[in-house]
Amino acid sequence: MNIPREEFLTAIRPLSLSLQLLACFLLVVACAVASPDYHYDKTVLASFAAVLGITIPLGFTRKLLVPVSILNTWIIAGCFMFFITESPNQDFWAFSMAVTFAIVTAPLYEKTRDYLMAGCGAGVILGEGKVPMPPIPGDTNWVIVMTVAVVFLGCVLNIFFSRLHIRNIQLRHELQDLAYRDALTGLPNRRKLILDIATASTSRDMKDCCFMMIDVDGFKQINDQFGHDQGDVVLEQVAAMLSQLLYADNVGRMGGEEFGVLTRYGGETRAAYLAQLILDQAREIRVGDRPVTVSIGIASADATFADMMRNADNALYQAKRSGKDRFVMRRKTDNAVMPEPAESTA
Repeated sequence: MNIPREEFLTAIRPLSLSLQLLACFLLVVACAVASPDYHYDKTVLASFAAVLGITIPLGFTRKLLVPVSILNTWIIAGCFMFFITESPNQDFWAFSMAVTFAIVTAPLYEKTRDYLMAGCGAGVILGEGKVPMPPIPGDTNWVIVMTVAVVFLGCVLNIFFSRLHIRNIQLRHELQDLAYRDALTGLPNRRKLILDIATASTSRDMKDCCFMMIDVDGFKQINDQFGHDQGDVVLEQVAAMLSQLLYADNVGRMGGEEFGVLTRYGGETRAAYLAQLILDQAREIRVGDRPVTVSIGIASADATFADMMRNADNALYQAKRSGKDRFVMRRKTDNAVMPEPAESTA
């Protein structure tokens, strides 16, 4: 499964921003507990604070998260470098902080190149362009090996956490699929269909929409005569037919042998045309030597989806009572459910 980058950024944004805020807090603590012999230019400190106060909120914008995170890593590294320049143990602190940045920033980036830009850039800033060396010569090779090992470990952690984030997103999608998809037909289930319709109702004008309730006629007899396995096959074939005919609309299985459809445009005219197509296509599905038929209740858009669903259910009941294998439409101007003309009857 390919994960959209936007989802990955959404997943790591809380961690990224939390670590940036934690680093700012540690900067304040470092300044507060620094030796009284260290003297810092308050103008520089105020400048760092002002820049971080501007850049960190930019990270809440998903598209800017990665470049802002890299920039803030460099700025925070610059802040710590500014503090440790007063210390006689500057090289020790520079190396320690570079290792810390290399490890801590590893989970924050999807791409290893972004991680290397942030982590290695922080190391260069803290070391003022050079690898910090021990005060007594002789351990240069150890420092170089340690530096390479830290960078390698950071890359391994970056790849590990990146894949972990991606797997978590995949698992969330799989759980959503289990919660919202009908296992037999592959269609959205009742919960998902109602959710999709609720979402559509808040983002578009529903006046040209209609809701259909579709029920397989005599489904109990199909199960009794041919077995439940054959009944499942019929439901799968009806679902496949609906998906093919109504690819531009919201289709779902309401439960049992009942399906629901929200037509997104075209009003009553298109809904009636589609209903007739469904009736014709359903008859081409056969179980044994008999054709499968369906009954359809259609309701035009009303004030609420609950009203539309109730009206469609009443229209379906009327279609069943009128002989099945037909559709009945409850129009906006109707005070009662009336069957459609004979042309819709088998």
